[in-house]
Amino acid sequence: MTTKEQFLEFVERDSARILELLKAKNNDYTAGSDSAFANFDQAERLGIDPIIGVVIRFLDKVKRLETFAKTGSLSVKQETVIDALDDMEGYIKVMKKMLEDRQFP
Repeated sequence: MTTKEQFLEFVERDSARILELLKAKNNDYTAGSDSAFANFDQAERLGIDPIIGVVIRFLDKVKRLETFAKTGSLSVKQETVIDALDDMEGYIKVMKKMLEDRQFP
């Protein structure tokens, strides 16, 4: 059984790991732009709100989890279920900040 203390220690360790992952991915996906969301801003070229772009990417990860839940495995072995969950955490952070920037309640 996981104790409350063990859970909070896990959250702390995992949050630090996610922060480092987000820094690296943000660097890779923004190609030197000052905008933290340069990759999602590209959706506007197609007339799509960048937040919708984030939702679509999030739903991609939901489908991977659905596949895993139904089959117990994933075909792309270099991207694990944990990787998909990590990406989802990142997309949630991106969307929260986008909404904050728009002063959305």
